[in-house]
Amino acid sequence: MYLLSKELEVFCNLAIARMGRGQGCNLLLEGPPGGGKTAFSRMLSKRLGSPLFYYSGTPDKERDLLYEIDVQGVLKRENAFVPGPAWQAFSRTASGPAVLLIDEVDKTSQGFDAFLLRLLEEGAFRAPSGETVTATLKNLAVVLTSNGRRKLRPEVLRRCQRINVPLPEGERLFKIINQIAGVNLPRGLVDLLVRLGRGVQVEDKEQAPAPKELALLACDLLELSQTQ
Repeated sequence: MYLLSKELEVFCNLAIARMGRGQGCNLLLEGPPGGGKTAFSRMLSKRLGSPLFYYSGTPDKERDLLYEIDVQGVLKRENAFVPGPAWQAFSRTASGPAVLLIDEVDKTSQGFDAFLLRLLEEGAFRAPSGETVTATLKNLAVVLTSNGRRKLRPEVLRRCQRINVPLPEGERLFKIINQIAGVNLPRGLVDLLVRLGRGVQVEDKEQAPAPKELALLACDLLELSQTQ
């Protein structure tokens, strides 16, 4: 179970309330890697009782969000395209809520913002076959995550509810690390690893260890101490 901060708990509840009112929602979670932005999306989909459709931001591959070429299908002349995450999420909204996660949107090219803006506003796109794939927007929750590698266009930002997600700290971080480890780790060991991780973060935010990395490292150190 993902341990939400108080701020994220409120943010999640407001998103669920929007969906309950039939308004849909576009969310943008910003912050360093390891803060739990992707895990938040899984939690939201679980609370909505909806599937999660995942897309990882990739430069100059906007089309993959909509559909992919089915090479084998082309060769067999049976099927040329496979629905991508957005296509699947849009189709799902006809019968219930769906969460579309566009992870690390800041890794995409600048042109992706205009592409994304049209997708969010129109809730529709033209498939290769010529048909129009349309979302029931009241049932669609779109979650964008960003590590801050580049700034998104203001037009995209204005259409999202935004929240900054820092790395977890204090007792919440200790609980998360223990939960990932699956055992009660010595507090002194966890505190030491957290301090080392913060030192790395000061030098390079991109290299700062996430809670999962700290948990696995703590388990490995305990294992080594028991085998020596």
